[in-house]
Amino acid sequence: MRIFRFFITQVFLRKWLFVLGIMILLLLAHFLTFTTTRSIISTYQGYQQIEAINQEDIFMANLDPNSTTDFNQIELEDSREIYEYLDANYDYALHVEGFVEVIIYGGY
Repeated sequence: MRIFRFFITQVFLRKWLFVLGIMILLLLAHFLTFTTTRSIISTYQGYQQIEAINQEDIFMANLDPNSTTDFNQIELEDSREIYEYLDANYDYALHVEGFVEVIIYGGY
């Protein structure tokens, strides 16, 4: 207990610059450790998610977000033919975020 009391009274209370430096170093060490660990975990999770998509017989299409799209040129009958073909020949899923991204899971 004497050593602890000596350390508190003689070092921490008298050398505030030393204490401030130690605290900053501890916070930086914690921040760097957390950032590194989180980056590694995030990269691993990204690889796992891509493995689900990156398989044989899976196709992805993504429209160019910079292209101009005129939906008035698309005829209802043309769209119906495309979806009927997909329905007859593939198991597929659609994901929409402004533009249509079609993921087609292997044919029959």
